[in-house]
Amino acid sequence: MSFWMHLAKISPAHLPAIREQPGVLLDLFSDDGDAEPPAGIDRATDLLEFQFRPEAENLDHHHWLSTVHRVGEALGEDFDHGDLFAVGPDQVANIAGTLPGDSPVKEFFTDAAREGRAVVGGLG
Repeated sequence: MSFWMHLAKISPAHLPAIREQPGVLLDLFSDDGDAEPPAGIDRATDLLEFQFRPEAENLDHHHWLSTVHRVGEALGEDFDHGDLFAVGPDQVANIAGTLPGDSPVKEFFTDAAREGRAVVGGLG
């Protein structure tokens, strides 16, 4: 079984608006990609979408997704397989530092940490 992981880098200044209306992320992460992204999000550089296979991952408490759910904030908007979540810039830097090797996820979190951005996302 696999899912699609959807992640977006955002300015921490946009977190309050996304907390108030997390549904804007549903359009951003939709399959059609036609919706206008929220202010400050560039589809080409600020989004990461990839297939996520839980059975192939070691989902112990050290896995980055477990860390996201432990330190992140559920946004109260259901997205196929759980709530959309937000992770603040401090936690983004911590997660980036724990990701092993060369992977698109490590690169994404490292870039977000370097840029001082938060990360929002969910499993679709």
